[in-house]
Amino acid sequence: KDLHKVGLNGVEVYYPSHSSKAVKAILKMAEDIGLLITGGSDFHGPERSGYKINKWVHKTNIPYGFVTAIKKNAKKL
Repeated sequence: KDLHKVGLNGVEVYYPSHSSKAVKAILKMAEDIGLLITGGSDFHGPERSGYKINKWVHKTNIPYGFVTAIKKNAKKL
C-alpha cells in the first residue's frame, strides 16, 4: 500500500516460479489496492534449467482483460 501511495502502478502477479498460493495472494492484494496486474515469463535468453517457455505459457492463463486495463491506463502513466 505504501508503494502504491508513492507511485507504484502495477505488480507482476503471474511468474513461473510463483506457487499458485503466491499468485492468489498477490492477485488479491493487487485487486484490493487497485494495481495493474501483469505477468511475465522472465525469458530473456536461452532456456534456464527447470523452465521451458512452452510449458509455462500453456499452464498459465493470464486473462486478456489485464492487457486491456494496461492499455486503458497507459496514457495516465
